[in-house]
Amino acid sequence: MFRIFTYLLLINLSIYGAKAQSKISVQKLQKIPLKALNGKTDHIMAGKATAFIFLSPECPLCQNYVAELNALKLKYPNVEILGLIPGNAYKLKEISAFKDEYKVGFPLLVDDLKLLTSALNATTTPEVILIDKEGTLKYRGLIDNWAESLGVKRKVITSHYLNDALANLTTPNYPVKITKPVGCLINDK
Repeated sequence: MFRIFTYLLLINLSIYGAKAQSKISVQKLQKIPLKALNGKTDHIMAGKATAFIFLSPECPLCQNYVAELNALKLKYPNVEILGLIPGNAYKLKEISAFKDEYKVGFPLLVDDLKLLTSALNATTTPEVILIDKEGTLKYRGLIDNWAESLGVKRKVITSHYLNDALANLTTPNYPVKITKPVGCLINDK
């Protein structure tokens, strides 16, 4: 029994260990080309804490979380909130329609080559990766605990993971929390 537990623990650490990297090279992220909705190439800007939110226009959870993300954008104006659409499954017109329909109040960028997605080890939409301005990982995972699993939602949200991480962004020794995201897997498209 102990061997099975140890084996499962090692698998879990190997899966989440790479994701739990504590320092992310902001300079490396700045060099990754992303596509703005106007079709022009864009890049991540340095010097500001950033919450990368991986989204999919067709994912119901992503659609439902836009209002919460808009509220967090207003509540924490010193943090850059960026919506990232990984892969090339969606045309810019479809992403613009998603932005308009759900009234997305933060920039949406397309990571068509999934270079940023890979650099940040993102796997799911929606998934949050919050780094401070130096590139230190501050939070990774769920926006809150509304979605317990696919198709199962809580009536009352009891943990506001992203809000808590944003509120404590500059708190010394605040522990980095990592939760397992629930949603649509980022595919190879």
